Amino acid sequence: MSSLSENIVGILSEILDIPKDHLTLSEKLADLGVTSFDIIRFVIVFEEKYNVKVSDEDLYPDNYITIKAITDTLSAYVEEKD
Repeated sequence: MSSLSENIVGILSEILDIPKDHLTLSEKLADLGVTSFDIIRFVIVFEEKYNVKVSDEDLYPDNYITIKAITDTLSAYVEEKD
C-alpha cells in the first residue's frame, strides 16, 4: 500500500471510527455505511492535510467508491505539490 493510500485509510478510519485493518483498497465504501457527508468530511481533512484544493470535477461520486478509486483520483494533487 502506498503512503498516500495509508494516509487515506488513516483519515477514513478516524472519520468512520473503523480500525485501519478493517479497510481494504478494494472494499466498497458504501458497504461500510459511508455517506456523501462522510466523503465531504474526508475531502476537507485531505485538503487541510495536503494544503490543496480538490476541484469540483474530482468530487464526482464514482471517484469515491473504493479507497483505490480515491487514491487514483487524489494522487495528482499530492504529485503536483511535490
